[in-house]
Amino acid sequence: MGERDYFISMEMARSAWEMLAEWGAPAVAQRLLMLTERISEGVRGIGVSVPEPHLRAPHILSLNLQGRDAGGGPIKGLASEGVYVAPPFGPHAYLTPRL
Repeated sequence: MGERDYFISMEMARSAWEMLAEWGAPAVAQRLLMLTERISEGVRGIGVSVPEPHLRAPHILSLNLQGRDAGGGPIKGLASEGVYVAPPFGPHAYLTPRL
């Protein structure tokens, strides 16, 4: 934000850093790797290609939608599974895993 700090955000950030410190970076990376692998396997059946595992980071997964319409096909399929993609803004997605 381009203004003074929003103090409640500072408290939330402090709590998040404490949680991350407790879990440890390796555990966080392992969880993210599991999630990106689940997405990778899940999208193969809806016409989306992904880089091979040795080319990916645990926390980033690039999806190739192969020139499909931004509002249809794979994007709707991903949304039905709780993965929301914002193609006009680049390769960004928000994931809420179903546990």
